[in-house]
Amino acid sequence: MTRTLAYELARDGVTANTLLPGPVEGPRIEEMVAKQAELADIGPEEFTLAD
Repeated sequence: MTRTLAYELARDGVTANTLLPGPVEGPRIEEMVAKQAELADIGPEEFTLAD
């Protein structure tokens, strides 16, 4: 979508950028971390989202 916007608006001198934030701490992320840690057979405190 960003590429299309950039292409369509470039002739008017408008640029388009995208920001993709990382995970936001909350109950859904905590649940996902706990499940992934269990699958990896490690404690949740040892699990990082980069794994």
